[in-house]
Amino acid sequence: MATTTSLSNPATISYDKTITPAMRRSINKARSEMAKGETIKCSTPEEMKRYFDSL
Repeated sequence: MATTTSLSNPATISYDKTITPAMRRSINKARSEMAKGETIKCSTPEEMKRYFDSL
């Protein structure tokens, strides 16, 4: 994702919403891993804290 910003005025940040082929591959890989149960999912901050504490 291309990002531009002006240091003098942070309100001028603009984002290019184009999804590149590399980004699409990454998204598809993540979706596939999620479907196979190969990812960790935490629904709350407390769950995430418990997960990190268990490492």
